[in-house]
Amino acid sequence: MEEKAITVPLEQITLEVKFYLNQTAQNIIEVGKRLTQAKEMLPHGEFKNWLEENFKLSQRTANNFMAVAERFGNSQTSANLNQSQMVEMLALPEGEEEKFISEKADEGTPVEDMTVKTLREEVAKYKADYESEKAKVENLFADLEKAKTQKEWNERTFKQQAAELKELQKDNGRLKAKFDTADKLANQYHVERDQLKRQLENQKPIVVEPEDYQQIKNAREQLQAKIEYLEKELTNKTVEVVAPADYDATKKELVKLKAEQSEITQRMDVFQKLDAVARNIRDVLNSQSKTGIEDYARDYNDRFGGMCADFQDFLNSFQKLYKREQIK
Repeated sequence: MEEKAITVPLEQITLEVKFYLNQTAQNIIEVGKRLTQAKEMLPHGEFKNWLEENFKLSQRTANNFMAVAERFGNSQTSANLNQSQMVEMLALPEGEEEKFISEKADEGTPVEDMTVKTLREEVAKYKADYESEKAKVENLFADLEKAKTQKEWNERTFKQQAAELKELQKDNGRLKAKFDTADKLANQYHVERDQLKRQLENQKPIVVEPEDYQQIKNAREQLQAKIEYLEKELTNKTVEVVAPADYDATKKELVKLKAEQSEITQRMDVFQKLDAVARNIRDVLNSQSKTGIEDYARDYNDRFGGMCADFQDFLNSFQKLYKREQIK
């Protein structure tokens, strides 16, 4: 135990306690102060023996004296209170002694005039009211703290949501710019499509047909008829045992006519292939929902491949004819 400075001998304190115990009850405060001082001076565990040897006081009574000295030592309103009244008022919440005494004086029921029983009831009532008000205040502070926490949370949430909204506004601006660009491109596409559609509607169908096509066709039909006639005649003459000279002349003419027929057939085949290519090209130009050969090629792979094949066949056949004409 920490040693404290001793200013008054223990024997003197003992004499002073005995003196005040024999005086009025108000001196209980002085007794309590000196008991507190003596307890601090005595070794641990010796205070109880000291009380019994010198004053015949119990530990409980001494504790009440010391508590009264601590609670009412500086009180001006407790001068007229007796020992029992001060002990009963120890049940009051700490620091509420002066207020309790003042309120009872204002109500016309001074504490010094109360019996111990009445004082005990008033102290219990005051304490209950105090605890109730204290609970209300604590609940109020708890609500205020909760509201403060909620407010802080709301502020953080609001700042976070404000930041998110700002980012969303930026994203919205970027998306709006992209949509505007897309709308412009779409409008431009529709304008170009409508223009192309009008051009196709106003354009006359392409007819690919050589100038001498009908003439060659008619010549082919005439040659075919003549060949059929000569073949029939040749057969008849063969049966009739035609003279060799007449037979050879007829056979030579037949070979010549067949060569001419083959020539004409090849030319007709070239014209037919060219006509197939021309029909495919017309399909491209007359397509209302297409914007050009690339769209046609993408959406009509089979037809476009066939058109390319027809065109290649036409070129091959045309080149053969052209070479043959060059040789002639």
